[in-house]
Amino acid sequence: MAESECSVKSNSPSTHNHVSVVQMIADKNEEEDETHQVMEPMLLEEYKYGHAPRSIVNILEFFNRNKLPSDKNDIIVGFLYVLMLECGFVEMNCTDILQDDCNFNYKRLLQHSKTLPEAWKRDSRYQLNFILKSSPQLVCRLTCMSVSDDLLVNCTIKDVDNFSFLADPLMYFITSKVQFNEFHFQNLDHLSRSFKDSVAFPAKVAVIESTGGICTCLQHLPYEILIRIMSYLNISDVMNLARTSTSLCQVAQDSALWVKLLASDLKKKNIVKTYEELKFLYQIKYARELTKMMN
Repeated sequence: MAESECSVKSNSPSTHNHVSVVQMIADKNEEEDETHQVMEPMLLEEYKYGHAPRSIVNILEFFNRNKLPSDKNDIIVGFLYVLMLECGFVEMNCTDILQDDCNFNYKRLLQHSKTLPEAWKRDSRYQLNFILKSSPQLVCRLTCMSVSDDLLVNCTIKDVDNFSFLADPLMYFITSKVQFNEFHFQNLDHLSRSFKDSVAFPAKVAVIESTGGICTCLQHLPYEILIRIMSYLNISDVMNLARTSTSLCQVAQDSALWVKLLASDLKKKNIVKTYEELKFLYQIKYARELTKMMN
């Protein structure tokens, strides 16, 4: 339902002695900046109780201003909206961005976190449409719905790719009882990393790659540099990294990498074999070395 359709009776206290958490967070931020001159947190993951990024304050003020109910799913969806903004996305109908501006922009984050798009919620379903200004024809449709106690998030880019994410909203609140004037958050750094790794960053890479662009990310480094980087990693880290994307998996199967791993870890040189043979040889050599260390 749209903003007007979401309006319900406010849960805000009627007495003047109570101050909303939005105002308390804002006042606390101002006090700390004045007394300790602490740099203001900019990202959602930098949230600490009593010291919140302005984007969180903006979202909470939006809920308060529109007298929306203190629903934990609404708040988490609001935070996901902020995380998409942090990754360079903007709402589909945004018109005030430079054509090629798809990087993090703090001023834009503050501006666009003051409100959620029209019709962002209908009944118990949420839908947010994002674009990168460099590729406005590719819409990232973020759809959220409640499944039991969890929030299921699907991101669909038509004819390109799909991504999904499952969140437990209660994991990000101090208490299970949610009241608008008593929001205490936790683990927002986990929410940020998990959502960006599962949805926001992969979606951004998919959009840019589909239009022939190059992302400033690890997997788009030159092939030879990736081989060198992986050769400095532990074998378990190499395998974990290979699971993150198809391109990195292909790099991890390059014989040149395993020759370097054998040379650096087990002092075995001048080997010319296939990837599978090298991997098997590494496993044998590693098992022998481990046995020697334990005896």
